[in-house]
Amino acid sequence: DLGRRDEALVLEREIFAKDVALFGQGHKDVSVDVANLTHTLVELRRFAEAKEILREHLPHAQQSMDSDHHIVMRVRERLSEALCCDPAATRNDVLEAETIMLDVV
Repeated sequence: DLGRRDEALVLEREIFAKDVALFGQGHKDVSVDVANLTHTLVELRRFAEAKEILREHLPHAQQSMDSDHHIVMRVRERLSEALCCDPAATRNDVLEAETIMLDVV
C-alpha cells in the first residue's frame, strides 16, 4: 500500500467512463473496471457509492455473461464486501452479503 488510493480512484473513474462510452455497460472490460473502482471505494470507506455502482452494474454483467463467469463473481464479491464492511450495515445487509458469498464460493 503506497497510500495513493485517492489518485488511483481518479484514474479508475476515468477508465470506467471511457470504457462505458466505448463498449457499453454490458462489456466484460467494464465489469472489470467496476470491480476495480469499487474495491478502491471500499478501501476509502465510500461504501454507499460502491454499493450504488455495483447494484447498477450487476444486472448488465449478469445479462452479458454467465452468472458463474469469474468476472461476474468478482463483481458480486465486491458487492458482498461493500455490504458487510460498511459500519452502517444493517442485519439485512450482512445477510445479503453472506448469501452472495455462499453462492460465489
